[in-house]
Parts: sequence; C-alpha cells; structure tokens
Amino acid sequence: MTAKEFELAVSKLTDHLAKLAKKFTPDQDDAKDLIQDTLLKALKHREKFVRDENLSGWLYRIMKNTYINQYRKKMRESTYFDHSENLFQLNVPDYYTPHNPDRETIVRDFIHHSAEVKPVWRVPLKMHFLGYKYQEISEKLGIPVGTVKNRIFNARKQLQEIMNE
Repeated sequence: MTAKEFELAVSKLTDHLAKLAKKFTPDQDDAKDLIQDTLLKALKHREKFVRDENLSGWLYRIMKNTYINQYRKKMRESTYFDHSENLFQLNVPDYYTPHNPDRETIVRDFIHHSAEVKPVWRVPLKMHFLGYKYQEISEKLGIPVGTVKNRIFNARKQLQEIMNE
C-alpha cells in the first residue's frame, strides 16, 4: 500500500475515530487531541500496517493504547510523594482514627437514613458498608454477585435521594 493510498484510507475513517474518541473521553478538546495523536502515530508507523489487516481495528488499538498511556502519565504526574521525615504534613482525611468526628457523623447519618431504604436493598448495602466484599455478601445471602451489585447500586441511589431531600 502506497503512502497516498494509506492516507486516503485513514482519512475516510476520521469520523469513525471521532466517535471512538468520545467513548474514551467526554471532553471535546481531549477527544480531538486523542484523534490527532492516533493519526500521527498511524502515519508515522504505516509500514507496520499489514495490507489485508483491518485498518479500523488497527487505528482503534493505537487510539486505545495512546489513551491508556496518557491516562497513566496523568496519574503519575498527579501523585504527590511526601519525602519529609514526618508524614504529618499530608492533608489527607483520616478515616481510621477511632474517634474521628467526621467519620462518626457519616456513620450516624448512614444508619439513620438507611432505615428508609427498601429492605431487600438495605441488607446488602449495610454488609458492604461494614466491609464485606461482593462475593462474601453473595455467599451469605445466597444470591448472584451481579444481584448484590445491583441491589447495592439501587440502595445507594435511593439513599442519595433520601439524603438530598
């Protein structure tokens, strides 16, 4: 495949790439950047494309890998490491101190308002709140893991509506 043929085939898929980019990121500018990076890498490495291969799939793989790499880079850059001798300088909420007033208020509000949640949803929600894993809740209640996740989701949604009233 010549360079012109390749560029023509890639240009026909730009609308498709735009739809794919919106699935990765809702931000319009980030989506445009992702498309541009994908096209740049595709044109730069066109000799690696095999003629009978699915061009759309190849471009999708480039886009996906580019997005993952950019995401990982952002996460590394946004992580703050405190190299001080005493770690008390970190401004992080402490949920593990036994007598934390914020934690006690959250627990009190949760217990008070969770009584208003439907009983079928309340039990898995409370178990999850107490630290049980989905699989453990599933085994204890004798229901599928998907049902546990669904009930917890619905309970959270109802609890949010109750607390926002």
